[in-house]
Amino acid sequence: MAVKIPEPHRAPLVSLAMMLPASRKRLIDALKSVEPMLDSDDLTTRIAPATEMDKQDLGRIVRMLISMILASEGSREEFVEEVVSGAQRLIEGSEKSEVDWKSFSGDLLQLLALEEGLGLSAKASSVLMEYGRVLCDARVLTDIRPIFASDPTHPRIASIIHSLRITYHEGKDHKEFHVALRTSDLRDLLQAIERAFKKEISLRGEIEKTRMRYLSDERDT
Repeated sequence: MAVKIPEPHRAPLVSLAMMLPASRKRLIDALKSVEPMLDSDDLTTRIAPATEMDKQDLGRIVRMLISMILASEGSREEFVEEVVSGAQRLIEGSEKSEVDWKSFSGDLLQLLALEEGLGLSAKASSVLMEYGRVLCDARVLTDIRPIFASDPTHPRIASIIHSLRITYHEGKDHKEFHVALRTSDLRDLLQAIERAFKKEISLRGEIEKTRMRYLSDERDT
């Protein structure tokens, strides 16, 4: 099968290939011991100290590995061969001869075969993305809005309007929308969120009765 390396993954693939074997081993060991997480950024934050890597570069590599795990199910060895060939094409000149391709191929196969921390995180992220739109950020902007009568120089009354800005991922796109809220709407929204937290606590209790582990969000700890 022919594997096309997506543009966002080309730089992290080259970085991983040119990494010293000892550095890749630290990455493998860190990903072996980490608990599964729902968000790749949380996973990156957790393993960053053990890898001794720049967090931004590490994040790109983690996202690439998650994508590769999801794409390689059922044909991992052949997939790795194609990815290594792609990496060789991306690295030109004398740099190409400096890479131990056999070592890199073995390390990449190990990374993609990690079932616990990285593998389960990859599957969890794919479940989240099945919802189509995934929240990225939320912010509430609050403004005073003066209201005028016939005289445009002196406002007669004023209201406070809140604007909820939601940014989200939809496929590969980053989108946002705004919703105007009254104070009563804010209270309704808060009540809905508090109710959702109570339901989550209840469902966590049900999970604890089984042999399953609860996949927590790093940001809630």
